[in-house]
Amino acid sequence: MKQRIMKAGVLLFGLMLLFTIISRTAYNMSTAEVSTEQAEHQTFAPDVSARGTVTGSKEIAVSTVEGLRVGTVRVMEGEAVEAGEILFEVDLQDLTEKMKVKQQELQSLDLQIRGAVESEAAEEQSRQLSRSQAQEDYNRTAARENAAVDAALAELQQAQEEYRNFMADPAGSSGRTEDGQGNAGPGQPELGWSGFSQSDSGQSDSGQSDFVQSGSGQSDSGQSDFGQPDPTQVSSGQTAEQLLAAVQEKQAAYQQALQNREDSLYNAKKSLDSANLETAKNYSVEQSQITRGQKAEEIAKLQALLDVQGRVAAPVKGMVTGVSVRAGTATTGGGDILLSDLSDGASLTVTFPEEMRKYIREGSQAVVTAENSVGGGSRSGSETEGSEILPGVSETAGQAGQQGASETAGQAGQQGASETGGQARQQGASDRVTIRTLADTSMTGTGGAEMEMIGAETAGSMQGASSGGGFTVTVDLPPEHFTAGETAVLRVEVQPDSYDTCIPTGALHLREKGQYYVNAAEKQSTILGEEWVVRRVDVKVLEKNEKYAAVEGISAGQEIVTEASRILEDGSRVKMKDEKQHE
Repeated sequence: MKQRIMKAGVLLFGLMLLFTIISRTAYNMSTAEVSTEQAEHQTFAPDVSARGTVTGSKEIAVSTVEGLRVGTVRVMEGEAVEAGEILFEVDLQDLTEKMKVKQQELQSLDLQIRGAVESEAAEEQSRQLSRSQAQEDYNRTAARENAAVDAALAELQQAQEEYRNFMADPAGSSGRTEDGQGNAGPGQPELGWSGFSQSDSGQSDSGQSDFVQSGSGQSDSGQSDFGQPDPTQVSSGQTAEQLLAAVQEKQAAYQQALQNREDSLYNAKKSLDSANLETAKNYSVEQSQITRGQKAEEIAKLQALLDVQGRVAAPVKGMVTGVSVRAGTATTGGGDILLSDLSDGASLTVTFPEEMRKYIREGSQAVVTAENSVGGGSRSGSETEGSEILPGVSETAGQAGQQGASETAGQAGQQGASETGGQARQQGASDRVTIRTLADTSMTGTGGAEMEMIGAETAGSMQGASSGGGFTVTVDLPPEHFTAGETAVLRVEVQPDSYDTCIPTGALHLREKGQYYVNAAEKQSTILGEEWVVRRVDVKVLEKNEKYAAVEGISAGQEIVTEASRILEDGSRVKMKDEKQHE
C-alpha cells in the first residue's frame, strides 16, 4: 500500500512537471520578444532634406511643320538630351508628298496673281479709254454748242442793225402822215443795243429789255411810239413791224441756243465726271501675294526638313519634359516635344511637409548633391514624380531598429540617408546654394507631391504623416555640375540643438493625425513572478532626423521598445531578448 502511494506521488509529480514544461513552452511561444532602449540625451539637427529632379531654368517647345506623319520617336519623358540629339523623325514619303502638294498650291497662286494683274491692267486701260472718250465728247459738245450760240448771236445782231438803220434813216420819209410824226430827230433817243454784243445768256435779256424800253420811252415826249411805227414806212420792202418781229425772232433763237448749250454741256460734264470717278481698289493681288509668301515659307521649312532626312533635333541641352507625338500620329506644330532648357542654368524644386517650414526661409543656405543609385536594392519609401523627402530606415514590425551606436551629448546629428535592402548610394557633385523661392502646394499623399517622413517607420506608423499640406522650395543650380533629369538631394542647413529624451525613430508609432506613441516596457508582478508588460505612451515629437527623435512624454529611465517579434497591443506580455541586461 505504501509502495502504491509512493508510485502515485511520483506519477503525479511527473505529470505536474510535464504540464509545467508545456505551459512554459506555450507561454514562451505566445510572448513577443522585444528589444528596448532607454531615452538618452542627444544633440542633433533635424534632417531637413528632400529629393527632386533637376530641370532647366526655362521650358521650350520643339516642333516642326504641322500635319506630318511621325515615323519614329527616339526620346521619352524625363530623358536628358544633348544639343543636336535626334528627338523624332517624320515619315519621308509623307514629307515628300506634302512638298509636292505645297508646290502645286504655289504654282496655282502664281497663276491667280498673274491673271489678277492682267485683269487689273485691262480694267485700267478701259477706264482710261472711257475718260478720254468722255473728255473728247465734252470738248466736241462745247465747240458745237458755242458755234451755235455764236451763229444765233450774229443773226440777232444783224437783225438789230437792220432795224436800227431803218429807224435812223427810214426810206420814203416824205410819205409820212401830216400828224408831224417822222424820223427820230435830235430830241428822240436811239435804241440801246449794247446788251447784244455780249455772248453770255444773261445779256440777251438786257438787249431785249433795252429794246423794249427804247421803244416805249418815247410816248411821254410827244414823239411817235417806236412800238407802233408808221405802217407806210418801208425799208428794202420791209416795214418797221417786220423788222421788229425779225429782231424778236432772232432774240428767241439766241436764247434757245444758250439753253441748248447749257443742257448739252451739263450732260457731257456728267458723263466726264462718271468716267473720272475713282473705283474701289481691288486688293486681291496683294492678298494672293501674302498667301504666296506663306506657302513659300512652308515649302522652305519642308525643304529644310527634307535636307536632314526628316530628323528633328534638340536645339539645346536639356531634359525632355513632355512628348505629345508617337509613331503614326501627326505633328501638331505647337510643341511636339517639350524640353527643359539647361543652356541658361538649371533649377531644382522639391516639396517639404508643412512642419518643416519653420526651418526654411527664402535666402537660407542649403547644399544640393547629385545622386546616382548603385547596387541591386531599391530605394526605401515612395519615390514619386517631382520631389520626395529623403527616406530613412523603413522598419517593419520585427525589424531591428538599432542604427549604429547611440549619439553622445554634443555630438552632431546623424546625416546621410540610411538605406534598406543593402542599398548603397554614390554621392555626386555638391554645390552650396541659396533658397530662391518658397511656394505653397497641396500634398495629397498619393501623387506627384506624395511625401514620406524621414526616419525609421514601423508598419502603419508614420506613413503619410505629412500629407494634407506642404510647400515647395526652388534653388538655382550651375548646369555644369548637374544633368537634366537626374535626381538631386536638397539639404537645408539647420543649427543643432540638445534634447534630454531622445529615442530611435524606429520606436515611434503613428496613431492618427500626427499623434505618436511609443511602447514602454515595465515589470509587473504575477502568480508566476515578475513579467514584462507593454504600455502605450503618447509622446510629442520635438525634433527628429533619420535615426533619432526628440520627444516629450517619457522619462529618461523608461525602457522603450525599439524592436518586437510581432505587433504589440497595449498590455501585451513580452520578454526581453537580453534578460540579463535588465535584471
